[in-house]
Amino acid sequence: MNFRHYILVLIFPFIGLSQSFQWLQNGGGNNSVSSNKREEVIDIATDSQRNVYIVSKISKDGTMINSSLPISVYELNSNDVDVILVSYSCEGNYRW
Repeated sequence: MNFRHYILVLIFPFIGLSQSFQWLQNGGGNNSVSSNKREEVIDIATDSQRNVYIVSKISKDGTMINSSLPISVYELNSNDVDVILVSYSCEGNYRW
């Protein structure tokens, strides 16, 4: 098998099994965050009605949900990281 066929055999399964997404939401802030205070998703879960629940670390004021809903951060000292729980409907609409 020549090199081109080998590459096609390796790449084709990834293309054939790719998934399409139904909706996408973004969030977070534009502030610089130190290495011990990363904004990141801790866990994502769904319920029987396909609602989505996200637990995430947040660390700076200016953090947004859906790029439009500001949230407050209550850091007591520079090492604190807040956690937020957010829920979306199965259609991607913000619930709480």
